[in-house]
Amino acid sequence: MFVRRPGHGPPPCAGKGRSGVIVCHCNFITRADIEGAVRSILRDDPSARLEPQFVYAHLKKRGKCCGCFPQAERVVADLLAAAMKEVDVHAFDAVSGHCDLIPKEGS
Repeated sequence: MFVRRPGHGPPPCAGKGRSGVIVCHCNFITRADIEGAVRSILRDDPSARLEPQFVYAHLKKRGKCCGCFPQAERVVADLLAAAMKEVDVHAFDAVSGHCDLIPKEGS
């Protein structure tokens, strides 16, 4: 059982800017770190590769045991899926005013 000693403050993941689920325990990389890195990478190059090794390199880290790579891939996939839903919503909003231009079935 883990017992926090008095006077040692909150756990490291409670610090400002480091909140969220820890994805990599070897490098102490959180979900928020990965999401921020992916956004930064895509801002610089929208066609950049987003495999864990490239995301970690952006964070100036390297995979050590690499047991976290599947979870890191999941974080990237979740972020991209959420972004695509947002794009789909905006695309629908953009064409919804032009519904009269969309051919109806059977006509």
